[in-house]
Amino acid sequence: MELNPSSTADNPIHGASAMAGLIRSTDWSATPLGATSTWDASLLTTINMALAIPTPVQIFWGRDMTVLYNDAFVPILQHKHPSALGRSAREVWAEVWPDVGLQLESVFTEGKSYSYNDLPLELLNHDRLEQGFFTFTYSPVRNGLGQIVGLLNLTQDSTTSVTGRQALQQSERRFRTLVDSSSVGIAIGKTSGEFTYLNPALQNLLQYTSQDVDAGKLRWDSITPAKYEKADLHAIEQLTTIGYAEPYKKAYCAKDGTAIPLLIGAFALPVDPEFGGTGDIALFATDLRKQKRAESMLLQSEKLAAVGKLASSISHEINNPLEAVTNLLYLVRLDDEISQQSRDYLETADRELARVSQVASQTLRFHRQSTRPTRVDASSLIQEVLLLYSARFGNFGIQVQRDYAPDAALTCYEGDIRQVLNNLIGNAIDAMRGDGGRLIVRTRRAHRPSTGTPGVLITIADNGVGMPDSTRRHIFDAFYTTKGIHGTGLGLWISCRIVHKHRGYVRAYSSDAPERHGTVFQLWLPEQLANTAQEAWHEEDVSADPLPDEVSPSRPDQVASGFRDDDLEPGIA
Repeated sequence: MELNPSSTADNPIHGASAMAGLIRSTDWSATPLGATSTWDASLLTTINMALAIPTPVQIFWGRDMTVLYNDAFVPILQHKHPSALGRSAREVWAEVWPDVGLQLESVFTEGKSYSYNDLPLELLNHDRLEQGFFTFTYSPVRNGLGQIVGLLNLTQDSTTSVTGRQALQQSERRFRTLVDSSSVGIAIGKTSGEFTYLNPALQNLLQYTSQDVDAGKLRWDSITPAKYEKADLHAIEQLTTIGYAEPYKKAYCAKDGTAIPLLIGAFALPVDPEFGGTGDIALFATDLRKQKRAESMLLQSEKLAAVGKLASSISHEINNPLEAVTNLLYLVRLDDEISQQSRDYLETADRELARVSQVASQTLRFHRQSTRPTRVDASSLIQEVLLLYSARFGNFGIQVQRDYAPDAALTCYEGDIRQVLNNLIGNAIDAMRGDGGRLIVRTRRAHRPSTGTPGVLITIADNGVGMPDSTRRHIFDAFYTTKGIHGTGLGLWISCRIVHKHRGYVRAYSSDAPERHGTVFQLWLPEQLANTAQEAWHEEDVSADPLPDEVSPSRPDQVASGFRDDDLEPGIA
């Protein structure tokens, strides 16, 4: 096919566009259409109409489907222009013919019309296929006799809009996933009081469901205690003037009526008429209950520390008069004239004073802060703690069985480990408070299985009530307590931090079954304090598990002899 650069005034192709000129200058005699002077009125009308349309139009003419198109269609053809002009559609669009060929044929054979929206097609661009999205129609063109002589294809390249929409949808999915999985409460609402969306975290916190929100049953103004009205009004004023509300503390009432303390932050969403924006507000809510409880526990801890210091001071002051009284008793006993009965009374008084002096000394030592690690014998640490509980053992009918290894010594922060032992032994006593029982304490030299590090294994076992699985799984969590107002929920949590500071571990095994109930704690500490003793605590250094089937604390003989250290920790030396 050759180009004819000349044009005549009577040329039937009209228009000043580039494609009009190209069609006029093309030698069509070598194509199935023949010279333009032989084109019938239906073809001329169709091509001149297409050239005048500002949107992409393609024409397939005759049974050979000869291709013609307007200027707006050129970008869709890409490298195929201008060679596509006058060629068969089967050749020009060979790469997509398996996708649209049957439909194109049926337009000519059956007169059908087709419409597609954002259809994905892979078009050939030079030597590679590139996917695009297209919205287009196929319509038959008839001549004056009603015969189908061509096909009109109106096309719009929607690749940019489709990929943009897909990117927006992906961004929305990521944002929704982020919001739905966030541990921070997030809500959408209005300054007038409505909630239109609550993420799962806030739903769980307030005990409402998405159905409650959709039904309009939840309003932030109706679940806010009256005392926060002034703070809310100030936040609304900020939202309307500067677009955001500075974080402030308030509370929402959950579905069960519980007031949940929260830290609230909010900002005004922009009004966007295109997407139906109405100027909603986005709200972020952080649960402050743990913080408030931590503050309360910190205050209680400070009070306990003050009491400990007071007890240490009292113990120190008591020692002086105790020594004086002891000396006086000694002098009285030197008198040969006192009766034997009086001498017996004096000896009893001397023993009791000695016991008071020992308790005072241990109290002073117990509350003295450790500033540097010291080398101590594990049995002496345990004995100091047991001495403090000696009265309770008698009152509650608890028998103490001691099994100490003679060479179980270690380097540690003495006061910290004494605090850990105090927690473990105190909990064991509480577990046997009702019916009494047996407390078994044992020390052994042992190697840590995972590293082979030498150390000391301390076992504390009781045949008390034991713990169910629901309790056992949480005993090392901060603020978890089964003692109500009498417990802080910090004892075992702090103990774990202390043990980790020493690079040791603590294990708990328990059962509340009627035939085998009780609890066993194992505390392993290295013989030498590690250089990393100040590292942060990690949860892998603690565990709480059911009792092994072969161990039954309710049977003292098993705990005393049948319960072996390597039943729970293999590799014991």
